[in-house]
Amino acid sequence: MAKRFRDFSLPAVVVNEALEVQDASEEFIAEYGWHRTFLTVVDPGSQSKVAKFLKTLKRGEPLEISLHAKNGRLNFVDLFVTWNREECVCTIVQKSSQYSLVSSKLSALQAELTIRNEELIEEKDRVAGLLTDMQNLSAPAIVLREGISLVPIFGAMDSDQMVSIFHRLLNHFIQENTSIAIIDFTASGEFDLINWRGVDEFVKSAQIMGVQILVSGLHPKQVKALNELEIQTTDVQFFAKLASALAAIEKEAGTKPRL
Repeated sequence: MAKRFRDFSLPAVVVNEALEVQDASEEFIAEYGWHRTFLTVVDPGSQSKVAKFLKTLKRGEPLEISLHAKNGRLNFVDLFVTWNREECVCTIVQKSSQYSLVSSKLSALQAELTIRNEELIEEKDRVAGLLTDMQNLSAPAIVLREGISLVPIFGAMDSDQMVSIFHRLLNHFIQENTSIAIIDFTASGEFDLINWRGVDEFVKSAQIMGVQILVSGLHPKQVKALNELEIQTTDVQFFAKLASALAAIEKEAGTKPRL
């Protein structure tokens, strides 16, 4: 029987219920080699299909799977089975070269899409990092004239970014010998008033340094929420517009700040 099976004209293999190889045709051995178990030559993507359907597959019904040839090529085949008691003869019929070409291209495309998706995720993370860096670098202190600085806040800020900005501003105030600082929120985005507690600490530190803080450009909703939070702001002057804050400084000093 073994010799007769070895002369079988198609790649075929005899396996037991554990999928252990009992015999194989010369065609099979030439293409796939000799292995202890049939699953060794089955592509990982097809192994669960073989394990699940091989025992229940009807005679003459094909099972589409992928097999790894000895030369490294991935073959797309139809598997036909014939059970004889506890042994199964698995006959392999390779699909047309055109089918294999299309399947190979689809597999390559899927791999490329996976790589592209990973690259997009990396690019998204990189852009998010750059945005965070930009926000951390926002609020540059602009010296209007000796002793007076303007601090424009723009974009959405969270408490950590506020702390980072205010820490740098305190150093700026020391270096520039600042006596008055205007913090302008006109161009700020969403601003959770819970973050104002960080502003409150910054104001206290600035006042200890002898810096008077003026706040301009808060949105009406932010002003209302600020009042509802009952945060102590008695030492801070608030102005609806930046122009109003500049006018107040001009009136107090008797000269117009040079922008």
